[in-house]
Amino acid sequence: GDFLTDGNVQKKLLGLENRLHASIKKKLWRKEHRPDPSYNIDLPITEKKDEIIQAILSCQILIISGETGSGKTTQIPKFCLAAG
Repeated sequence: GDFLTDGNVQKKLLGLENRLHASIKKKLWRKEHRPDPSYNIDLPITEKKDEIIQAILSCQILIISGETGSGKTTQIPKFCLAAG
């Protein structure tokens, strides 16, 4: 039969369309319900928060280094959330 009129292909395309709409809906829900992070002001990296968020927004690749215990692991994910 014709590719476009084949019932099996149409079912698969409908399934893909449904998954696409579900994915879009899920993405919008996540964006609307993004957590509001709180920052630990006792960690040295927090002093650079605004500068790091600006760099996240303007750079495709960003390398951040700092001393052990400076807050890289706990604070940078929050900075990324703030950057969107």
